[in-house]
Amino acid sequence: MKFSTFSGIAALLVLGSLAVTAAPRKGEMADELRNARASEARMPIYHENRLQFLVFGSELAMHGQSVLASEPIIDIVRKGVDVDDVTYQSDRRHIYPLYAPAETVFDYWKKHLHSEGIISANAAEINRLAMTASSEEPVLFRSPMLDLDGIGFVADYSKRTLLIQDNVKIQIRPAFSLESLAADQPPADKPVKVWADKMFIDFEAKLVTLTGNIRVDDERGRINCDQLKLTLSDDQAATPPADEAEALGAINGISSIECLGNVIITRHLNEEDAAFGDQQATAGRALYDVVNEVITLTEENPTIQRGSDRIGGQRIVLHQKDNRINVSGQCRLLARLPQQDGQTTAEPTLVTSEEMDLDAGANLATLTGNVTISDPNALITCHKMLFHLVDQPGNAPLPADDSPSGEFFGGGAKTVDRIECFDDVMITRKLPEAEQADGNQTARANYADYTVADGTITLSGGLPTLERGSDRLSGRTIRFNRNTNLVDLAGDCVLSMHLPREGVKADQPTVVHSDRMQFDYAGNLGTFSGNVRIVDPTVNVECNTMTIQLSDLPGEPPVAAPVEPTGAPALLPGMDTALVPGGGKEVTEIVCLGDVVVQRKDAANGTETEKASAGKAVYHYKESKIILSDGNPLIIRGRDSISGREVAILLDEERLIVDRDSKIILESLRNGVFQSAEPARTIVKSDYTDLNFGDNVLSFAGSVKITDPQLNLTADNLKIYLLDDVQPAAVEPAADPAAMFTGGRKTVNKIVCDGNVKAHDPRADLNCDMLTLLFRENAAGSALTSQGGTELYQILCDGNIKLVARDESPETGNAAFDELGLQFTGGSGGELHADHGSIQPADNRADFLGNVLVFDEAGNKLTSDELTILAAEVSAAAAPLDEDDENFDIWDNGGEPQQISIGAGKELKQIIARKNVHIGRTLNGVLQQATGEKAVYDVTSRQVNITGSEAKLPTLEYGKTVQTGREIIMDVDSGRMQILDTELRNVDPASLKEF
Repeated sequence: MKFSTFSGIAALLVLGSLAVTAAPRKGEMADELRNARASEARMPIYHENRLQFLVFGSELAMHGQSVLASEPIIDIVRKGVDVDDVTYQSDRRHIYPLYAPAETVFDYWKKHLHSEGIISANAAEINRLAMTASSEEPVLFRSPMLDLDGIGFVADYSKRTLLIQDNVKIQIRPAFSLESLAADQPPADKPVKVWADKMFIDFEAKLVTLTGNIRVDDERGRINCDQLKLTLSDDQAATPPADEAEALGAINGISSIECLGNVIITRHLNEEDAAFGDQQATAGRALYDVVNEVITLTEENPTIQRGSDRIGGQRIVLHQKDNRINVSGQCRLLARLPQQDGQTTAEPTLVTSEEMDLDAGANLATLTGNVTISDPNALITCHKMLFHLVDQPGNAPLPADDSPSGEFFGGGAKTVDRIECFDDVMITRKLPEAEQADGNQTARANYADYTVADGTITLSGGLPTLERGSDRLSGRTIRFNRNTNLVDLAGDCVLSMHLPREGVKADQPTVVHSDRMQFDYAGNLGTFSGNVRIVDPTVNVECNTMTIQLSDLPGEPPVAAPVEPTGAPALLPGMDTALVPGGGKEVTEIVCLGDVVVQRKDAANGTETEKASAGKAVYHYKESKIILSDGNPLIIRGRDSISGREVAILLDEERLIVDRDSKIILESLRNGVFQSAEPARTIVKSDYTDLNFGDNVLSFAGSVKITDPQLNLTADNLKIYLLDDVQPAAVEPAADPAAMFTGGRKTVNKIVCDGNVKAHDPRADLNCDMLTLLFRENAAGSALTSQGGTELYQILCDGNIKLVARDESPETGNAAFDELGLQFTGGSGGELHADHGSIQPADNRADFLGNVLVFDEAGNKLTSDELTILAAEVSAAAAPLDEDDENFDIWDNGGEPQQISIGAGKELKQIIARKNVHIGRTLNGVLQQATGEKAVYDVTSRQVNITGSEAKLPTLEYGKTVQTGREIIMDVDSGRMQILDTELRNVDPASLKEF
């Protein structure tokens, strides 16, 4: 609404000036006319020989100092018009009514081109002494630009004031003028209507005042207030007019318009605009500077409102020339802000600041000083904020002379294109009660930029940070796209999370570093690239790139398109779903690529334990499974390691699987199955390894090979069966190399090798189809063959047992089979064969069953169905035995003895062969052999006793000589043999001589 249209109201001043000029001035009327009366009078009034007014009246009567006029019509004659050119207007009925159609008004003034306007009333009294004119009757004023109706008036010429007493009605036609009357058709006009109870004009103060129930209305809007003041322009009224005619020129300019008390400015809406709700401004005072075209709203919380949207402050200034609104002092904007799809938010947003500047011409809104934006979902604070606006398609930009209220009242003509926030930017998400337990969610930066069209939000400056409770996400730049649901971080990216886990302190975060991070919420994917590092209380990870695959929680809709927020355009949508499972998301898979290094740590003290490296690592979150592949995957714990083509770690099952080319290196098996005095390297290779600590089974399959300084072993398969250790561990798992196998809380129960089992140590080779080692509870470290709280108590060999003696130095330490109580040494090529074997080291006993065969390269041989070896512990105080004390000479032939070594800390007591015992050798080409059902070698007596049964006596054969008896007794030291109750069945003198 252009308040400059109120300038036409100044024409009302004519009423007062003409009423006064109706009274004759001193010296211009003779006293004898004092009581004169005239009917149907017409009275021209001149000044300096120029016609100024024509007064018409049905009757004019002089009463003393007063002139009484009935139905007066005062015609204001244009300058230069002669009295003969005047069209007389003596009948008030010909005057058109207020609000007459434009055509009627146009036709009337086309016929009265001599006149600038007319004033009329039912009656009027002019007091020449008091220099006043008054009437209690209805009064009207008509002119081409302005019409007025009222009731009663008082004009004081000495004070130069005019009062319309009641029921003031005004219509202003800004387009009408003398020039417009020269046309054939009335000009297109937009009349302004004014209502008031009273109107007072003070010529000296250059002030027009309307009071009481004021309403100003045109096609664009309406103004209501208690009082309205119009101040005349100084340049047109600075010099007092010489006469009444000059006063007419003094009322044409208005410098300001002031509305006071309950000011309401309401905009009339078309159907399209009405959809956005009523539009109005309210204040206690509104001042319009006509010259500078500035409207200032103050007092009573000035507010501009559109539907439920409103803007307010202590002072609102509307700059008409450049279409700008400035709000200062406790500024507040409550609005439903536009979205990128053209819709508005469902709930209103409250914006506050110390100052707001809304520049419609520049399409810019500037908020400064303690800026806040608050809606049901979020709170944004900063020191400065810019709203960049654009004209909506189909709406032309606002013309320069349009109302500044057009920016706010624009009927959707403007929409937000971009929002910028400066200095100490903080965005806080308002959480529903269900999410409050996870902590507040905030974003911080020195600068935030939101582009509505492409839905991009950029945070930068001062290391932007997203926070959720104690979790943080930061980078040099954080960019979020609402259309694609992508979050992109660049430069010094850091993600810090507190993941509740057993054994981890609450203040120990998991921190992820990378050069860049990207989160695709629609695609449920997070990507980290460039120098990726994860620092965690339990693990450190390094790699070139890392991806995290998410999935929607059951019952949560997938994010396929931008989620329309229910409040303001949040600068952090989806913040609660950033990597940390939440907001309807959970982790399903994590993939690390390129130079992957994983370093496990003890959460309690930070001590590094296992270290894994690979070209690729995949963590299947739901399955709790990690797969290492590419680049020779390797797991290192202390000096021990596991490697293979592919390594799978099943966390929930406490299980590790190596597929293809499995290789385990153990630098030391302290308290292990195989004991070494000094650290030594043990290597376990297989095609496939399954270390299932959850099921207490460690499996090695396909080409199993164990290489150790004390023992080399190959087999088709090997399994280690474990038991849970219920006793407190004597050694911390992180410091125990054996924990690579045992998990640090396990003890060995059984070891089984099957399929082409071949064992080799410096003194012997052992082959069999199956080798089983059994363990039982024992005090930790009480036996050489102990494993934690257990000890090896039995070794079972099954199927095609072959034990081959080796002539190698035992300086490397106690050979493994020394501990088993059976070892051939001191000779070359000695072998033991059997179908089954059972060795009980703790019981000092070894048993071999089925087709037992012992022989060496010299042809010495022992066969039986059963063979038992008995030993005893050696006391610490016992004197060392001579070397020969451990020898069992089958024959006293002066050759290399065939020795059975018992092992460290043990001494041989007895060797017993049973069933179909046969002992033989060839000496000087003669076969010598002894047979029986039982042969017993007693170490203490150094004697071998061979016995038989009643049906089958023991036999001693020397070549062709055969001798039987009840018992054969052999002295090991002298080699002499004694046969009890002997009987010679066949005698060969040659062999007998030799014997």
